[in-house]
Amino acid sequence: GTVGERVSQQLTALGRFTPEQVGAYAQLYESAFTALGARAGVDPLELFGRYRLRIGAGEGAMPTSESMPKNAMLYHGTSAEQFTVFREGLVYMTTDPVEAEVYAKNPIIGGGRGIGTPRVLAVKTTGGRVRDINDAVEEAIGGDRDVADIIQAEAAKARDEGIEFLHYMHPGISDQDIDGYVAINPTKT
Repeated sequence: GTVGERVSQQLTALGRFTPEQVGAYAQLYESAFTALGARAGVDPLELFGRYRLRIGAGEGAMPTSESMPKNAMLYHGTSAEQFTVFREGLVYMTTDPVEAEVYAKNPIIGGGRGIGTPRVLAVKTTGGRVRDINDAVEEAIGGDRDVADIIQAEAAKARDEGIEFLHYMHPGISDQDIDGYVAINPTKT
């Protein structure tokens, strides 16, 4: 089989998409994993298998800008040398494993760690409330302010209100923005 066939089977089984939508999504994933596999020298289907991508509903469903379902799958790219557990602070994640891989491999946008083996961690969340901070992030960018400082400040406020995740849109490797999530209590994630 192919990546497109696997995605098509999962989407069809879900029963929420028209055949045209299924075909478009399947082609998108086929193209992405074919390109990534060619760059990495890995068979696209093998690479797809490494991400253990499951398309489903209910527990493990996709997060939104307002809520994080229990067992939602997020991805964190890292090259930290001995990463074993999330500690205090903030953990940046996305719903797209391909995008997370970019952060794992790039020492500049990935936090400058670059001392270990770049890898993508799949994280099942415990669920929780989400605060959308996209407007604050866009305002910071437009005002030439430090986005990391804005996220830290928003996280401090959100913690006091029992919110577990922040959400904002982030430029992706394609022309599309991606959903960025920040776990603000990472030991609970």
